[in-house]
Amino acid sequence: MSPLGLNLAILVDRNCPTTSLYVLDESKLGYITIDDFFYEELGKTKDTAPGGFGQIVGEYGFVLAHEAAHAKIAGFSTSI
Repeated sequence: MSPLGLNLAILVDRNCPTTSLYVLDESKLGYITIDDFFYEELGKTKDTAPGGFGQIVGEYGFVLAHEAAHAKIAGFSTSI
């Protein structure tokens, strides 16, 4: 609970720069499927026989709707 009466959910991400803070509206973000996930056998050509080995292939992306509903606070330091 912030001093302004707002409930904030804090999420820490190691890929976020230490000098940036993102304020996102949860109702306007999510994931979108670009390519559906499927199982693909490995070793399909030449002299490699399929030995039951494979991989899961697919792609998804992170999307933000309504750009003005989000904010970025930058230019500060977390050290003294």
